[in-house]
Amino acid sequence: MRKRNLIATVAAVVMMSVNAFAMCMPSPNPNAGNDFAYYLSQLNELTNANETTESTLYVTPQTLNTTLATLDDSESKIYNIHLASGTYSPITFNDREHYVNLIGDEEGVEIVSESGTYANPAAELRLNGTVKNITFINRHPLGVVVPRGEKGGYAVHLDYGSQDTTFENCKFISYQAAAIGAGIDSNSSLTFKNCYIANKSTEEYSYHRNGAIYAHTGIGEVRAIGGDLKVINCNLEAPADAWSTIVTDSLNGSKLRVYRA
Repeated sequence: MRKRNLIATVAAVVMMSVNAFAMCMPSPNPNAGNDFAYYLSQLNELTNANETTESTLYVTPQTLNTTLATLDDSESKIYNIHLASGTYSPITFNDREHYVNLIGDEEGVEIVSESGTYANPAAELRLNGTVKNITFINRHPLGVVVPRGEKGGYAVHLDYGSQDTTFENCKFISYQAAAIGAGIDSNSSLTFKNCYIANKSTEEYSYHRNGAIYAHTGIGEVRAIGGDLKVINCNLEAPADAWSTIVTDSLNGSKLRVYRA
């Protein structure tokens, strides 16, 4: 009797599950009836729609910016972009939350700004992804007179909303300011692994003392806790009179979590 009752109970649970599943699905194909196979096919379609796909692209100094401008990346469509060796013009890739990995050829990839000004870093980025084997440089021509009060240009500027970005085996060099300037929201993470990060500026630039990395909390956030800055096995250089090699600002009562190893 107990065995018969158990079988009946299991059967009832299965039927309830099937009915609940059917109620959650779109309206059935009128030609298919209430066929369980139809619901199963609909489930498969929904599952496949949420799968992540990855595409691999190869670019040169002549094609990188054009390629970045045409990407339709998303959380479910990730691009792995391989940069051929060479010297690249500055890039701006910060208009939204991108899902892209940038991988430099180990023969040598440089992204260079010759401006020296705050408004023109070598790269403005907002990424969910990894950047590898790339050198970012912001410098100014010899003999250029620095405008009075000029902040000086970062090598890389990351200050455009939520992101989860890792830099590995990269170099960052600025001759005017901190090599990295970052605004890190409470739901963001910025990681540097095995990188060389150098502020080689002189005192006429107003951001001269802001270390090798300058990071602040999200501008629009108030009393937010979080936002991770991780610096792992990196070589950091800054002027002797810099506040520190890593300088952070807590805006509006918010706080960053800084981890260095």
